[in-house]
Amino acid sequence: GRCAAYIVSCDSTVLLTWLKRDAYPRCPVSFAAVLSSLVYPGWKKTEAPITDVDKEDQVWADTRTTKSLEALLQVSKEIRGDDEEYEPNPRMVPAVYVWAKGGSFAEAVALSPDFAGNFVQVLHRVSEIMRQLSECLPILGETYADLTLIVEESMRKVKRGILAYESLHLA
Repeated sequence: GRCAAYIVSCDSTVLLTWLKRDAYPRCPVSFAAVLSSLVYPGWKKTEAPITDVDKEDQVWADTRTTKSLEALLQVSKEIRGDDEEYEPNPRMVPAVYVWAKGGSFAEAVALSPDFAGNFVQVLHRVSEIMRQLSECLPILGETYADLTLIVEESMRKVKRGILAYESLHLA
């Protein structure tokens, strides 16, 4: 309850239930990638959901990421039902994964389903979720000490080299 008040950048109920179920990946790279599905805008009615074909990408070879994402999608479905407005969107996961793993901006954007500016915006939002988590995890006590370390390392990996600008439009 108290911790949910700190999480305002995404669906706190889905996020905290996923964490409470211990379904999050212990790898900081995978952790950041999966969080991106909570902040990338939900599927449009015309857009098909992720398929096994999509999972042939190098990112999906990391079973930690895949299993954790599947658990997050399941938690969301249990809590929110079939409401597409709140459904996590995993389409940015490969781009965030490559970025957090140390890949170049060009490599990450090449895997992004969207414009480079939207990719940067997702990185900022993921970073904000992690900042909010780092503030609320001490409330939960020693039970989540390992998660605190994962969040800190994940935040470091996501924030590397990302600048904050009001607009990425060049005049």
